[in-house]
Amino acid sequence: MNLIRTVCLWIMCGHICAVATQPIRLHPLNPHYMEYKGKPVILVTSGEHYGAVINPAFNYIKYLNTLQRDGLNYTRIFSGSMYWETEGDFGISFNTLAPASGTALAPWKRSSALENANGGNKFDMDQWDETYFNRLRSFVEEAQKRDIIVEVTLFTSIYNIPRRRCCKNAACQHSCWQLSDAVAESS
Repeated sequence: MNLIRTVCLWIMCGHICAVATQPIRLHPLNPHYMEYKGKPVILVTSGEHYGAVINPAFNYIKYLNTLQRDGLNYTRIFSGSMYWETEGDFGISFNTLAPASGTALAPWKRSSALENANGGNKFDMDQWDETYFNRLRSFVEEAQKRDIIVEVTLFTSIYNIPRRRCCKNAACQHSCWQLSDAVAESS
């Protein structure tokens, strides 16, 4: 009898652990809903801080605590691999997707070559930046502790329009594409 109880306990523990580590998915009985940790869930948020990881000045702990306090359970971040903005773009003040010049984090280390289009040194596409990955990992772990789902956006539209159309600075002529670390002039 003890053997049967032990086996049942192990099966139950295995199921609980499996459920706890499963990603969000469509609910198996109703694909109009999601399932998280074995329960139906509706994702609710009021906004995304796309730059929460790539902007080292952004306090993501405070942000995640605010989401949790307000009963919100979803956020979206940009991966930092292709796109960021400059302060004032699209008329946004305090834009988390617009890190201070030269401070943006990306999956790649900064090189010794100067003049990245968004400030600071260019990126070395042959070297990973552990600072970036540590911040990304920490953000996702902190969100998980609060049962907040994180959507990591790998690619996005590049607004290749003159900056003067999306920026308050009428003299600005840069396009969003020129700020991308994927552009040869930035890397």
